[in-house]
Amino acid sequence: MKPAENTPLSWSEDRLQQEVVMWFRNKYPRFRGCLYSIPNGGGRSGFEGKILKSTGVHAGVFDMCLDMYGKSYKIELKRPNGSNNLSDKQRAWMVLMQSHRFECTVWNDLPSLKAYIERIIDDVV
Repeated sequence: MKPAENTPLSWSEDRLQQEVVMWFRNKYPRFRGCLYSIPNGGGRSGFEGKILKSTGVHAGVFDMCLDMYGKSYKIELKRPNGSNNLSDKQRAWMVLMQSHRFECTVWNDLPSLKAYIERIIDDVV
């Protein structure tokens, strides 16, 4: 059965990301800028791709990052009703980040991601 239109189960990764950013900015205005996206996907021309690659864009980097009090949390969002599988490049990047002791997580639902962020902020505030 297909999820109803405009429900969390029908949201794209972009929509999920928009919702979490809006929630974060409203709930934690003093931390605005600490949660940010990493625009690493999308179709680009070969020329644009070369420019982006030469300026540091790297395949596999997670969607978002939360930087709080000396720690950096890498966050990957997946469609709520889709596959939670990471690509090979995402897996490799996650292993690299974990080898440097960064926390990397994958989420496909807004309530769980919000609870995770709240725990991080509660631990540092």
